Amino acid sequence: MKSSVFLLAFLLPCNASPAQPTAEFVGLGDLPGGGDKPSSVVYDVSGDGKVAVGQGRSDKGAEGFRWINGVIAGIGDLPNGLFASAGFGTSDDGSVVVGFGNGESGYEAFRWQDGIIVGLGDLPGGSFDSVAWEVSGDGNVVVGSGDMASITTAFRWENGVMEALPPLLTGESSNAIAVSSDGSIVIGSSGGQAVRWRDGVVEGLGLPPGGDSAFARDGSADASVVVGTVFVSNPNGTEAFIWREGIGMDYIPDLPGGSPYREALAVSGHGLVVAGVADGGAGFEPFIWSKETGTRALKHVLEAEYGLDLTGWDLASVCSISFDGRVLVGNGLNPDGEREAWRAELPPWTVANVPEAPETGELTMSVHPNPVRDRATLRLLLPTASQARVELMDVLGRVVSVVHEGTLAAGAHSFSLETSSHPAGVYVLRARVELREGGLQTISRTITVLH
Repeated sequence: MKSSVFLLAFLLPCNASPAQPTAEFVGLGDLPGGGDKPSSVVYDVSGDGKVAVGQGRSDKGAEGFRWINGVIAGIGDLPNGLFASAGFGTSDDGSVVVGFGNGESGYEAFRWQDGIIVGLGDLPGGSFDSVAWEVSGDGNVVVGSGDMASITTAFRWENGVMEALPPLLTGESSNAIAVSSDGSIVIGSSGGQAVRWRDGVVEGLGLPPGGDSAFARDGSADASVVVGTVFVSNPNGTEAFIWREGIGMDYIPDLPGGSPYREALAVSGHGLVVAGVADGGAGFEPFIWSKETGTRALKHVLEAEYGLDLTGWDLASVCSISFDGRVLVGNGLNPDGEREAWRAELPPWTVANVPEAPETGELTMSVHPNPVRDRATLRLLLPTASQARVELMDVLGRVVSVVHEGTLAAGAHSFSLETSSHPAGVYVLRARVELREGGLQTISRTITVLH
């Protein structure tokens, strides 16, 4: 779910061997027929990290693309207009792409699936000019902005109906740039604040201390985490923020050695990894942040920690991260000085076992969304460090999957719960926690799986 700035991709790969995990970094190339030199820009990566979407240059002109398994292919454009399209968002499995094209009415938001591109129209009362920024995990809910009475206005589209979302302040512009995986919560900006819309009601997320205005750039799969940019006038600066439900808005620390400039452009689906661009000791460069590791220069991580050779690459920024925080995509200049989108994959790294909320004396567990179709986020809050087993059971009490088993630190933990392979029905999530000071606690939640 993304902004219109350059994106850059990097993946967190699987271990090549038990002793030495490996990473991978690849340029995405460009569409065929557009010239001898690549000129591609990436904007989003699917939740599973396998599909990237963006804009390249083909023999037809500027064209949206879909990249998968090393193959890049154009998605075409709306009919009867000047050829110009771009893919800005994609579903969890990469089968649906949204963005904007140029049709007979002008620039128009579109939804692409199975090779068919469909214009979504625009809001009434203004000049025809709409764009789709993101799509829900199942590909059915699209969000973006249109022109309504000459005011840029956020919209939510579902089942052929485009609905205007109310601004935070009457008469203010608004923009929707992200949506929860289940399509129920929309993330965007209005009235100088990052906002969320739930059931058509707008909620301002406030400002951190000293902040003058804030703009959302991305959100987690359950929309409980929002990241973006804060503008501060005293002292002058552009800062990155992370907002967490129940906690509020905090600044993301600077890269060492640079000016107080950074923008958070992307957050992982589980809400624990943030990436963007910052001014560090080497100038403006992409960063990656987690609570456990702090703010780090991405190129340094790829080269120094994983041994990749990025000689000649000038990375510009990161625009999207996979659900598990292991695959990122973005943009930059390749060793030949040409603009090219890239993708990086890193080995598994610990990002989930860090406290996200104040410690409590009680064991708590929540799951969102519920009902769920393909994937939910399970959040477990432990009062002390514990041995824990989290399992999913059917109505007969049979364990159908183990979500986690092992030691967990005190605090909040997030886990991805895959449900696409389970039959529709009612299930029970159970956490059995053995506290270090003794005693066994059990907590359970009912979850409904839909298909």
